[in-house]
Amino acid sequence: MKTKSWRMAAAICLCCCGAAFSADADKRVWDFEGDKPGEIAAGFSEEAGQWRVVETDGGKALAQQAKNPDETFNVCLVKDGDAKDLGLQVRFKAVAGELDQGGGVVWRAKDAKNYYVARYNPLEDNFRVYKVVAGKRLQLATADIKRSDGWHALRVTMRGEQIQCFYDGKKHLEVKDATFAGSGKVGLWSKADARTYFDELTLLVPAPGPAKTDGAIDWDRAQGLFRRSQAGEKLTSEEQAYLDRAKQARQRGARPAQSEAQVKFVRPEGLKPLTEIKGDERYKGQDGGLYGGGRNEPPPSHFQAAIEHGKQVAPLDGDGKLDNGKPADTGKIALVSIGMSNTTQEFSVFMRMANADPEKSEHVVLVDGAQGGMDAQAWADSTKRDRSNARNPWTVLEERLVQVGVTAPQVQVVWIKQARAGPARLGEFPQHAEELEGRLVTIVQELKARFPNLRIAYLSSRIYAGYARTPLNPEPYAFESAFAVRWLIRDQMAGKPELNFDPGKGEVKAPLLLWGPYLWADGEQPRAADGLVWKPEDLGPDGTHPSESGRRKVAELLLQFFKTDATAKFWFRKPN
Repeated sequence: MKTKSWRMAAAICLCCCGAAFSADADKRVWDFEGDKPGEIAAGFSEEAGQWRVVETDGGKALAQQAKNPDETFNVCLVKDGDAKDLGLQVRFKAVAGELDQGGGVVWRAKDAKNYYVARYNPLEDNFRVYKVVAGKRLQLATADIKRSDGWHALRVTMRGEQIQCFYDGKKHLEVKDATFAGSGKVGLWSKADARTYFDELTLLVPAPGPAKTDGAIDWDRAQGLFRRSQAGEKLTSEEQAYLDRAKQARQRGARPAQSEAQVKFVRPEGLKPLTEIKGDERYKGQDGGLYGGGRNEPPPSHFQAAIEHGKQVAPLDGDGKLDNGKPADTGKIALVSIGMSNTTQEFSVFMRMANADPEKSEHVVLVDGAQGGMDAQAWADSTKRDRSNARNPWTVLEERLVQVGVTAPQVQVVWIKQARAGPARLGEFPQHAEELEGRLVTIVQELKARFPNLRIAYLSSRIYAGYARTPLNPEPYAFESAFAVRWLIRDQMAGKPELNFDPGKGEVKAPLLLWGPYLWADGEQPRAADGLVWKPEDLGPDGTHPSESGRRKVAELLLQFFKTDATAKFWFRKPN
């Protein structure tokens, strides 16, 4: 199994925590998407309890599954997660427990019997921070919080002796303690028989010494060099050396200097779904409609080509062949998702819903290839064979296909939902959308090269991000990402050779491209076609990733699309 890797990035700050970190802070995230279900997550040490990776509605999580007696503290530590001053957050879901429920995080752990722990217990409706010394738990502070089902976010920060604890973004506890003054390990915690899911464990550690700056790097110049190299232009040796130095700085966590005060997120007013921009209406010079010109359906010629490609989708054996010209009785049609964290969260719920739907064909095998932290740049750059030092999403995808018994020739349809992390630094519209389109070109070309029987790629853009609290992908960038999808499809329809899908017109470089379900609506303003809205509770604590209800909304749109779309329904559904 691929060793679990961690991501390092610059942190803007831990908002509202009272403990800000410089732009050189290191951020490590464990989302368990690359780990094998039924095993302990790579890089974690099971000190007490039974900790196993499991599949959930929103992707993979690390679960405490043991039913231990009341006096047992179940502890799982990160092997190389030492830190002193830190920010530590986890998403968790209480699943079961008669003696105890819920759980939390540990930090500055000397071992399994000496550490700090902050935990929430839904049986007791309280949130508490403790120190555990020689196995004995001593309460430092407590707050009453009424329980509610589903996933919640628990976060702690510690600077020196000052501890602050947050539940679903609100600070409830603050206390000073000097028992464990040095660094220690971080990890997860539950008590007794509390069975709990944990996901997206995030550690933020400030860089030692004074905050560093990236003044030695001209990031605008580096970005320009990068774009030129991506376009195939040969750089001079001096330019290549400068670009390599910038890349190394990025890998260490450096970013263009920006103060917290400069990071402002203003909820845009008056945006219309792309599907509702009609006639002479324009958005920053762009007309409306998914396919342009106010049209939400592909032109007749492209639609007819899609129908013909869809008719070629059939159950194939492991070698990608029919059975004497007919669909193989035990053949498979693999429908694979490609994307980042939002994509895997949404597709996982879709898989559960679709596999329970009696109308879905038993030949259709759903494979969640999307992965947390793998944005369009990660997928596109990983096509380069010299990236041996980086987590490769294509390798993880191959492993997931093997796990469900699907071969590359059986992959015939993909759903792509991609974005760029931190699009603001790529420039205002249309620059950031053009950059995303370029990444998508690389991704669809790689998909066709790896999966020769891939017929159709359905694409969706981002959901609403007007409640975003971080620069990960706020509005209007989420809305504007739809233009990257539209331009990609229009370039194929215009006959650009790098996107050719028709063997009669030359070398095939890509699958046929179509819009899948369009997911954006203007917050709580109902969408005209179907009344879709995005309420604050449809998004998680960061306002960017979907909550359980948000994931279900996307899953329902996906299921409806594949069951009713003219290019998909005849292979997705059971024959009449």
